[in-house]
Amino acid sequence: MVFFWSDHVVTTKRRYKDQVYCTHLLRRSYREDGKVKNETLGNLSHLPDSVIDLILLQSLGVSLPGPHPNPLPNGEGVNS
Repeated sequence: MVFFWSDHVVTTKRRYKDQVYCTHLLRRSYREDGKVKNETLGNLSHLPDSVIDLILLQSLGVSLPGPHPNPLPNGEGVNS
């Protein structure tokens, strides 16, 4: 029997010589046969930090504002 939990972002930092390498992974935790396992859904490291923060907030269940609707559809009221 498999039980799925929510997705989450895992950030790991490694030091090698004078460099710090940071990896961001989108992962899913689940329980299989009584053991907790992880599945990597994607590598987010190539994305900007602002996008990673948005994904992190959404995985925590924070409601994010959507795009603003166009207040002037079809250009109505716009001076040409």
